[in-house]
Amino acid sequence: MAAFLVAGCATFPAGPRGDGSVLRGRGPAEGAAPPAFNTADWLNDVVLDPKSEPLPPESEAELVLALAALRSPSFETYSGAARKLVQMGAVAVPYLGHAADREASALARERIVIVLRSIAETLAADAMRTALDSAYASVRAAAAEACGKGRLTEHAPRLVDLLEDENRPVRQAAVSALRRISTSFFGYRADRSAKRRAPAVAKWRALWGPSR
Repeated sequence: MAAFLVAGCATFPAGPRGDGSVLRGRGPAEGAAPPAFNTADWLNDVVLDPKSEPLPPESEAELVLALAALRSPSFETYSGAARKLVQMGAVAVPYLGHAADREASALARERIVIVLRSIAETLAADAMRTALDSAYASVRAAAAEACGKGRLTEHAPRLVDLLEDENRPVRQAAVSALRRISTSFFGYRADRSAKRRAPAVAKWRALWGPSR
């Protein structure tokens, strides 16, 4: 939580949940402008895992209030909000991913990502697999980082898949995790074109095999 000490004031989503259904399988469009976070549409657009159900309205309200509290200049207030979000655990992950990936403020996004990273380090195996497959780049990256820190070899094949992710920070998180897990490198560079990455990806795939 130390990083919260240097984070500035930011704007976060607010507003009650509407009656629309939660979307599944559609992430934020590449380069899309951030939505207005003061309407129920924000919650209605959260992309959940197909096996998941939306949070109960009272839990969604708590989550929204905690996100709003992250903008406070008071360390006590925003660190308390961060702890509340971390305590919510895996159920909060898609909501946080939705907020992070669409957040225009770099400072606001940083705070959400810190929370995501903290939650990712606590995920059980099934929840980790879900996070690695998330529609949200920030969730995939946080999960990949957690796999590296925990040296979770069971997720290595999926991390190899993420070496070809469309999002460069996700690719970087994936290769960093794989290097920690295996101490191999194979010359992979996340900022190279797909064609130039391909030989290294093939070597990683030969090492870990196909993902399940």
